[in-house]
Amino acid sequence: MRLNQLVQLQDISLTLLRVLLIGLSAVFYGLLIPGGSVAAFAMRFIQLSREARVESVAVALIMDRIIATVFLIAVGIVAISFDRAEPLWAVAVSIGTFLTVGVFMYGRHFLRRMLDSLENASSRDVSTRLRDYARRTGRALLNYLEADGRQISIIAGATLLAHLCGCLVYFTIANSLDLNITLLTICWIRSGIILATMIPVSAAGVGLREVAAIVLLVPIGIDEAQAVGFSLLILIVTPLSVGLIGGLAELYRVIRPN
Repeated sequence: MRLNQLVQLQDISLTLLRVLLIGLSAVFYGLLIPGGSVAAFAMRFIQLSREARVESVAVALIMDRIIATVFLIAVGIVAISFDRAEPLWAVAVSIGTFLTVGVFMYGRHFLRRMLDSLENASSRDVSTRLRDYARRTGRALLNYLEADGRQISIIAGATLLAHLCGCLVYFTIANSLDLNITLLTICWIRSGIILATMIPVSAAGVGLREVAAIVLLVPIGIDEAQAVGFSLLILIVTPLSVGLIGGLAELYRVIRPN
């Protein structure tokens, strides 16, 4: 839903189902190609570039990843602050709140200055192709500057809903292993695990996920074997199962390209 709204702001006419299938197939390729999230990003870019200009697609995908990551970190900070209920985490939440307000207040101003820089670069003595790229990229960024409150609310709401559903999935997996972990604890553990798997050094975050689970779970009383089992179930339930659905969708696309 978030990516669909972002591409619509770029005047890219794609149905929600089409964007969903592109996302599923990207997860599938992320399971096979070393690089994990980078590989998935590249596959989304390749498939969406068939539908629109590369500048619009690149800006939409970058904004999608930035928004998802910022909300992931925010959910983790809020969860760990309430879970630990210590002064240090209260200070961290306060700082995070001020930073968030600052981003919303000055983010558009920063993007406007970036657009001015791109416009100045496009007016200098540079190649025609580079000048055209700079102008089109500036126009793509301008689409987000001009987004109304309803569109921004849809993007923010879809992102928050996605993270909350992800937390519930992790919580269900933990319960299936009889791990004594609260939902608040699961929320910040999930944020840490996902941030670790974003490092592009393995396919589907294999290895990184297990190490992150051990580092985060052992200090709260979970032994290493349970932590590894928890991480393996996360791998099976989230990227692997979703990626297999994406693989079937990609196979159908190849067989029936129309």
